Amino acid sequence: MPSLIRSLYLEIANGGFGPGYGLVGLPGGVPDIDSGKDLISLYSAFRQPDPSDKLWKWPEELLPVANIGCGMYYCLNFRSAAGAITWFEPNPHADGEPWDDAFIPLVDSTEGWFRAWLNGEELLEDAWNRKFGAG
Repeated sequence: MPSLIRSLYLEIANGGFGPGYGLVGLPGGVPDIDSGKDLISLYSAFRQPDPSDKLWKWPEELLPVANIGCGMYYCLNFRSAAGAITWFEPNPHADGEPWDDAFIPLVDSTEGWFRAWLNGEELLEDAWNRKFGAG
């Protein structure tokens, strides 16, 4: 886990603050606003196969750390040394299609993600336009 995220969980709070609806807490902390699950349980649930969608597969390296609403999450990429953040955006997904387009790179580091949040920067619209084009 990137040192910034680890420090936030250990020194600030076990979830409930930060981008979106706040970080999802570890067991005993603030649960996900939609599912009521802690971070470990939420990740485990996302990793489960979906019998009704054979194409569903949650990437092993992505940890859904903050709910954004409407089924969307900010996800921490554990394969990135800097803790890159990916946006999980399932809403435009079409049945019978792969889920690749639902995972949108957002920012290259956890530090950059928190800096943008603290500065009130809009990251989602820019990421959407990079991925799918403006308009």
